[in-house]
Amino acid sequence: MQIVQQFMDWLASEQALSGFSLAGRPLPSIAV
Repeated sequence: MQIVQQFMDWLASEQALSGFSLAGRPLPSIAV
């Protein structure tokens, strides 16, 4: 799904900018 990919890309960019991952742990792989 393109929307899922865009969401994951957004999360990745947000983490890169803020320097932290959600809940302090690596993001789970939801797009399998």
